[in-house]
Amino acid sequence: MSISPTTSYVSNDSIIAWMETKTSGEYASLSDSMDLANTRADQEQTLNDIKELIVSSKTNGGDAKDLRAAVSDALQKYEDDPEMTKALQPISDSIEKAYSDAEGSSSTTSTSTSGDTSNNAITTTVTINDDQRKAWGDDIDAALDPMGKQDQLGMIDIQQMTSEINQAKQIASAILDSADSAAKAIINHIS
Repeated sequence: MSISPTTSYVSNDSIIAWMETKTSGEYASLSDSMDLANTRADQEQTLNDIKELIVSSKTNGGDAKDLRAAVSDALQKYEDDPEMTKALQPISDSIEKAYSDAEGSSSTTSTSTSGDTSNNAITTTVTINDDQRKAWGDDIDAALDPMGKQDQLGMIDIQQMTSEINQAKQIASAILDSADSAAKAIINHIS
């Protein structure tokens, strides 16, 4: 009986290299998906915080100062995100217009005893009314709803990629185990 070599031999190193190639692309995709999910979670938290400021404005006398700062910060942070800009820009525009109108109507001119004329610095307070609270809350809810759905789809993608990585590892492990068993059987048969 003669044993003829075949060309379909796959070494353990080749199997491990295949697994590494297969999983490295999956790990990169998994990392990107997880980064996107984290960014979206941060955006959702920002919108929820802003919504809380809108709701709490009812109990703090309607003062828009904190809301103005939070919306401005969020717009700067997410300036490249069209969904965040779409949700927050109308709120910002409304608040800024109200502050502009209030500051324009509240500046006064006074004359000091030395004869200098100057504008007195007056703290401007802008209040939020119930209609604005409802409209802005609805705008934020409208932005949050698709984000929640995107989160669910993102989690499905992450689970699928994790499953594919595990499957590639299991296939490689099974092939290595099979090759090891075959090698042991050959050695036992020779002895």
